[in-house]
Amino acid sequence: MEKRVPKMTEALKKKPNIDEGSPFFTTICSTCHRAKGIGAAVGPDLDAEFQRASEVIMRDILFPSEAASPGYETVLAKTRRGESLLGVIASESPTSITMRLPGGAERTLLRKGTSIRTLRNVSLMPAGLGATLSPEQITNIIAFLRQPPKP
Repeated sequence: MEKRVPKMTEALKKKPNIDEGSPFFTTICSTCHRAKGIGAAVGPDLDAEFQRASEVIMRDILFPSEAASPGYETVLAKTRRGESLLGVIASESPTSITMRLPGGAERTLLRKGTSIRTLRNVSLMPAGLGATLSPEQITNIIAFLRQPPKP
């Protein structure tokens, strides 16, 4: 994936198509991220991305586990029924844990009978996601995210 960085950086220098960035975000990213009123609150909210450099956002897309945000650690839960769930912790108590799953659904599990493991340095965002998108598509998503909020 590191081999793609020069092509991606070059694409960032070209004029993006913000109109294409919005539907790409809605289709690909909004399953777990919220931005501009679109999406689910599973991963970090992206409304403040307009304050970050495009190159930093590009690295976050290409290498999601490189700088995972605190509070969004990936949790793997295995139930006694044999179900495996990946998500983030929405809330927890001494007897249960509520996980927020991709898409925004929440699931509460009893701690008793459930194996719960935090996956350190592993983002819930798929590591290969950046490889499935062209440099132009990523540039358009970044341009959409970097639009300042409307007053």
